[in-house]
Amino acid sequence: MARKTNLKSAEIERFKQVLGELKESPGTLEEKTGISARTINNYMWGDNPLGGQLLRVLAEQFGVSVDWLLTGRGEMFIVPKNRPNPPRHLVQFREKIDPDMFQDQLWLMARCIEESMYNAGGWPNEDYSIVDIYALAMPYALDKLKAGEVKFEANEAA
Repeated sequence: MARKTNLKSAEIERFKQVLGELKESPGTLEEKTGISARTINNYMWGDNPLGGQLLRVLAEQFGVSVDWLLTGRGEMFIVPKNRPNPPRHLVQFREKIDPDMFQDQLWLMARCIEESMYNAGGWPNEDYSIVDIYALAMPYALDKLKAGEVKFEANEAA
């Protein structure tokens, strides 16, 4: 039979550090994330591995580095915690696209480029602008147009 000890894993100790840095308790974290305080307390006091939902929320909402939390490598925060949450995308989402159209290909490439910049730690409107994104996407879309892979049609409503 396994003996229960009072020693917490390094992962749980780092999680407690994060809560201290964020000035959050299990109760306030529940209000902000929807993950129950009971579940959070079970992680802390049961010394269970942190769940995927909690890791995702800590990364997305608070900028916590999952790598640091699980291994101790790198910095605690992906971006400095005193920065507000950035706007998710400068290139707005579209419900429908036609991949055969130049404009939609340009949008799709711009959206992918922005996602890459954001995931690499870029800060919208500070590290890059929407003009930067489209300037990077334009050569790829033009190559597709020149190759005949997409077509360009003027908007009839204009």
